[in-house]
Amino acid sequence: SLFKAESKDKKKTLSTQFKEQLDVLMTTLRATEPHYVRTIKPNAEKIGDLFTAEMVLDQMRYSGLMEVCRIRKLGYPVRKTFKEFVFRYRPLAKGVIKDHGSLAADLEGQKLLKSGEYQIGKSLVFMRNDQANILESKREDSLARVALTMQKAARGFIARRRFKKYTMVLKELEAATKAKDEGKLEKALQNVGILPYLGNHIPVVQKAKETLAHVIEAKKVMKMVDDAIAQRDLAAIERALSAAKEMKLNGGSIKQAEALKATIEKERSTKELLEKAIATNTVDALKKALAEAKKMKMTDHPKAKDAESALQHLEKEEATLKALEAAIKKGDNTAIVTNLTIMAELGNTEHPLVKQGQEKAKQIAKASKAAEKKMKEVERQLKNAVANKDLGALKELNPKVIQYGLKGAVVTEANSLMKQLQAKEDKFG
Repeated sequence: SLFKAESKDKKKTLSTQFKEQLDVLMTTLRATEPHYVRTIKPNAEKIGDLFTAEMVLDQMRYSGLMEVCRIRKLGYPVRKTFKEFVFRYRPLAKGVIKDHGSLAADLEGQKLLKSGEYQIGKSLVFMRNDQANILESKREDSLARVALTMQKAARGFIARRRFKKYTMVLKELEAATKAKDEGKLEKALQNVGILPYLGNHIPVVQKAKETLAHVIEAKKVMKMVDDAIAQRDLAAIERALSAAKEMKLNGGSIKQAEALKATIEKERSTKELLEKAIATNTVDALKKALAEAKKMKMTDHPKAKDAESALQHLEKEEATLKALEAAIKKGDNTAIVTNLTIMAELGNTEHPLVKQGQEKAKQIAKASKAAEKKMKEVERQLKNAVANKDLGALKELNPKVIQYGLKGAVVTEANSLMKQLQAKEDKFG
């Protein structure tokens, strides 16, 4: 076709749009309860911040507003439904309220409602402005009292709960303070933030803080004590014990430190005793020092070993001197020489008995040389007697052989020959 078909979405005309908008507006207005505002011009100049009283009063008179107010004042402008009346003014009642009538009677009995100032209709309660204002004023007072009662109850509840919390915190602090437990004290002191002024004015809190500081310091001191015990350092032990005494601490570690201190002091005293005994170098002093060392279980100490060596040296020296003295008395040259050798090894060659032994040994040596010469002569004569088979010579030499203690093959042969010759002589007489 020569012409296009008309579009289904035909454009609306201006009048159609206006009509539709008007319908929407009327629908909205019908769904509401319209209230009309009467405007009054404050001045004829139409400027701000200017109020012309006469002009405003004339407008109010001419618009009938003053007459409306007068008529309204003569009537019952305040209107409440029964439900609203009971709900709003029930707090003013002193008795049991069942409905609006019992409430009105109760209020009238209290002289809050005045006859003629209100009327009860079929569904509404009508009141004059003054009467409504009186009820509203009394209602506000009643609500204020109720609010105060509610506040009092709520504040009392909050205060009691807060007091319970305060009491619980303080009890925990007292228990932790009594136990002197660092962890419990720290945990309990974390809760003092809920107390007024952080509890700084409360003696329990103050004591808990002091106790915690004391416990922490005591822990440091006890560690110092344990370290001093481990090091066996007398100066460190004395410092630790002094700090513990100042803090009035006691316990196993303190007693152990005190015992260790006494032991170390005794060990030092024993060491000094050993050193003094070694310097004195007397048997009695060394024995006494070694007995004390044994008592203190210090036999492995170098000073104890030195003292033991010194005592052994002195005892050996004493025994050697006794043996030397006995050898000198006996004239035993071999024993004398042996003991002199031992004394020389011991490094004591200046002792008077050693000097005496040396002299005695020299004398015995000289006598020994002369005796040896005589023994050789007797032995030579004995050999000649045996060779000559001289019984008389053999008998003459026999006492000398015994005197000099001669032994050997020659003496044996001589004794045998002498017996044979004596037997022949006895036989042939």
